[in-house]
Amino acid sequence: MRKLGFLCVCIILVLVSVACNTKSEKKEGNSTSQKPVQSQITITELQKKNTLQEDELQVQKDKSVIVKVDDSDVIKKFTNAMKDSEKIQGVGNVAPPNYEVTIKEDGNESSYYLWININDKTKKSNAMYMNKGNTNTGYKITTDKTNSLIKFLNKIKK
Repeated sequence: MRKLGFLCVCIILVLVSVACNTKSEKKEGNSTSQKPVQSQITITELQKKNTLQEDELQVQKDKSVIVKVDDSDVIKKFTNAMKDSEKIQGVGNVAPPNYEVTIKEDGNESSYYLWININDKTKKSNAMYMNKGNTNTGYKITTDKTNSLIKFLNKIKK
């Protein structure tokens, strides 16, 4: 009788051991088959409206995508410009934005409004952006970063 009990315990241990190994192999198989997260930036030129609020209402009708890029250098150009920006105190009533910039990175998507004069010849102006989800706070992009963005936007619009 003791031999039968010992045999049952051994069989149960073998079954548990096999079941645990099968689960870990499945987990490892799933993790290696996952696709890498892609980054992408979409730049959309917006039509002129009287106010930002009108633009938000019409954005689906009156916008034209000028570029969709998955080049990490371009994405870094925009994200670095935003990281180096300075918060503008007391942003109030502003003109409608020129562009909407949507950045998809690491599974997250962020959209911004961008005010930039791509025809500026002085090379002394600053672009401004606002998070699309919070249009009460504006950020001034440095002159150097603004000039870099102007150069890029002029290049893709030709």
